[in-house]
Amino acid sequence: MNRTRSAALLLLALAALPAAADIGPKPRTEAPGIEATGDMAGIDVEMEAEEVALTLRRDRKKKWTDELEVEAVFHMKNPGAEATFEEGFPIGPVKNMRGFSATIDGERVEARLVDRFGGQARPVTEKDADRYDESGRHDYWYVWNASFPAGATRTHAVRYRLRLFSYNLHRSAGYVLETGARWKNPIGRVTVTLRCAGELSTDHVTALGPVAGAVHKGDSVEWTFENLEPTAAHNIEIRYHTGLTWDQLVAETSEEAKIHWSARKELLAMLSAAPARFARERLTAEEADAFAGALAGMLADLRETDGAWVLPAEERQRARFGKGISEEEREEILKTLGNETREYARPGEAARLFDSLEPAANLAREFPGSARAKEALGKWVALGDRFLEGKVRAGGTVLAFPESVRETEDAALRARIEEARAVLR
Repeated sequence: MNRTRSAALLLLALAALPAAADIGPKPRTEAPGIEATGDMAGIDVEMEAEEVALTLRRDRKKKWTDELEVEAVFHMKNPGAEATFEEGFPIGPVKNMRGFSATIDGERVEARLVDRFGGQARPVTEKDADRYDESGRHDYWYVWNASFPAGATRTHAVRYRLRLFSYNLHRSAGYVLETGARWKNPIGRVTVTLRCAGELSTDHVTALGPVAGAVHKGDSVEWTFENLEPTAAHNIEIRYHTGLTWDQLVAETSEEAKIHWSARKELLAMLSAAPARFARERLTAEEADAFAGALAGMLADLRETDGAWVLPAEERQRARFGKGISEEEREEILKTLGNETREYARPGEAARLFDSLEPAANLAREFPGSARAKEALGKWVALGDRFLEGKVRAGGTVLAFPESVRETEDAALRARIEEARAVLR
C-alpha cells in the first residue's frame, strides 16, 4: 500500500537572522512558516541520526558579506508503510543562499525553485529570485520528490552556502535544530561541528550557544546530543566579529574605556560573557580577575573634592574608525567632535550609575577567594553609601533619584547595598 502525503524537509535560511535549520515533515497546507510543535500525525518516518558541518568564512568576492557553508546529512528510517513526500527547503522572502544541492542515497535530486507567496507554488528562475525585492512579498522554496519504501532507511544530504550580509562588523549565524521535532520520536544522535576558514578563525567568535552538549576543540566547536527532542533551547547560535579577534576587540575597547563611560560598560558586558566564547557557563579565575578589574575601572575617574565624590558629567563623543584611516585624519576628525553627557548625569537617570552593583556582588560571591573581586565590590558599596548621603556629584550637580520616587528608590538602593555588604563580610 502506498501512502502519499505532501510534506517538506524544513531547512531554514532566514534573512533577518542568518541561519540554517533541521529537516522535518511539514505539509504544503501548513506553509509558509515554521511550526515545530511535535511529531506530525500520519508521518512514521524517523530521523535516526544527523551530522551537520558548518564552515564560517569571508566571502571571497564581496567586501561586506561572509558565508556559512552548510553540509548536512540525515539518516532516515521508515518503520511504517510506504510513503511519498514532496520535500522542500524553505528559503524565505529573500534568497540569501548559493549553490544549493540535495541528494538521496548519494543520487542527486532535481530541485525546483518556486515562489509560494499567496499559497500557490509558482515556478521562478534563479535569476529572478536573486534579484533583490524589498517588498518581502515572496516565499521561496526548493522542492523535489522523494519516497520511503516500507521499512527502508535512506540518507538525505543538502549542501549550500548562506550569505551573511551586514554593514555591522558584529554578526550572527546559526543552525536551527528545533524543526526536527516533527519527525516521529526523538532524533537518535545529533552532531553539529563549527569550523572557521580563510581570514576567520574561532578567535573571532564572541559567543556560542547552547552550553549543553558543546565541546571546544581549539579550531572547532562540536555539539553532540543523544535521543534529542529538539526545542528552541537546542538551536545553535554563533556570534562573531568579522574584523577583529576577541583579544583585539578587548584591547580596542579597553583603550576606548580610558575615555568613554559607554566603552567601559561595553567592556564589562564583553568580559562577563567571556565563557560564551567557549560555550562555558562559568568564568575562569583569569577571566574573573579581568572582569573585576573592569568593574573597578568604571570608577577610575572618580575624585574626592570638598568632602564629595565627583564623577565627570561629560566626555568627548565616541568615534570608531575603520581600516585605512591615518593617524592625522583620525586626529582631525576627533577635533570636530563635541562633548556628550554621560548617562548617569542625564535628568532622571542617576540610577544608571549603579548598573554594575549586582554584577560586582555576583562576582565576589562566585569567587570568594578573589581579593580583586572584593576590592571592586567594596568601591561600589562605598559609592552607594556616599550617594545616599547626598555626597556624589556629576560635575557640579549632586546626583539623586527624581523627587517623585526618591524615597522608594533610596530604600531599594539601600537594600541592594546591604546585600552586597553581606558578601564582603
